[in-house]
Amino acid sequence: MYKETERNILWCVASKGEIIRIRQIASQIDKSSFMSIFNAREVYGMGFKKTS
Repeated sequence: MYKETERNILWCVASKGEIIRIRQIASQIDKSSFMSIFNAREVYGMGFKKTS
């Protein structure tokens, strides 16, 4: 994004156990994919419960 080139972004919320599989899938789809992983204190929405 720092090159001001338009890009597609996928942002998802996942459990700690799902991160490994997501990394594998992203790597298979795009070897140069970039990931930023961080802890979310709270997640709201369909299918999610409030956690802290």
